[in-house]
Order: sequence, then C-alpha cells, then structure tokens
Amino acid sequence: MKVLFSILSVMVVFSLTMIYSCGGNVSPSLSLQQKATKILDEGSPWGGAGNVEVLASPTGVNPAELDGLQVVFQSSGGDKDWAPTFFDATGADDFLSTNNATWIWTGSGTDVITLFEASVAELTSVDVTETEITFSFEVNSSIGGGRIMGINGSYTVRLK
Repeated sequence: MKVLFSILSVMVVFSLTMIYSCGGNVSPSLSLQQKATKILDEGSPWGGAGNVEVLASPTGVNPAELDGLQVVFQSSGGDKDWAPTFFDATGADDFLSTNNATWIWTGSGTDVITLFEASVAELTSVDVTETEITFSFEVNSSIGGGRIMGINGSYTVRLK
C-alpha cells in the first residue's frame, strides 16, 4: 500500500508540474517582423568603428566614409508586441537621423524598412541575423544652404 501511495504521489507531483509549466509561461508566437524587430532592438547599437563592412558603393566614393556608421533600432511592447519605434544613425555624414527619427517595416516581410526623419528614406534588401544586419540604401544629393550634401548612389553595408 505504501508503494502504491508513493507511486501515486510522484505521478500527481509530476502531473501538476507539467500542467503548471505549460500554463502562463508559454510566450506568444511572434510574427516574422516581430522576431526581426526584437533582434534589431536587442542587438543595438549595430555597426560603429570596426563593425562596418561596405559591400558596395558608387564608383569613386571612398567606402571609409561609412566606417563609423552606427544605427540603433528601438521598439515598443517588449515580449508581447515588438513594434518598431525610434531609429538613430550616427557616424557617417551621408547617413544621419534627427532626434525624432522613426522606422517601420514596409509591407508584410522583413526586407524593406522605411525611415522617417533620416537622410536615407529606405533600407532595402534587409537581412537580419542574430549577429549582423545587411541592407542597401540610396543617397540622393540635395542642395541645402548653398552646399551639396551626400554623394549620389547605391550602397550596401553589413553591420555587426
């Protein structure tokens, strides 16, 4: 009888443990955009000295101009939402943002990011991994205050 009681007690404890562990601790499934947003947020800052690789740039442009590029992606909602919010870019004259810069995913995938209040309007061919982000962007010169800012052309960079 004691053996049967011991076996039943172990089974009850095991069952209760399984039920408890399967309860409220299950994290909601995240969409592809939410997963990528989480990686971008938690991996920030991306780039900076020694962590920038320029894969493509316009002919005649010194790719070293982007060596200091550092970007920060922020999001809201934490584990439940991971919605894009603020964006910050520093360290490269052709790729800057204001204090109010924001970002969103364009479309339903994770290959295009639209930037607001930044000198670059869109990041395309976005590829996000746990350790790096690769993207392309266009710089279009604009004349402001009597000086030409930026060098026209397409760039592709990898930030770690």
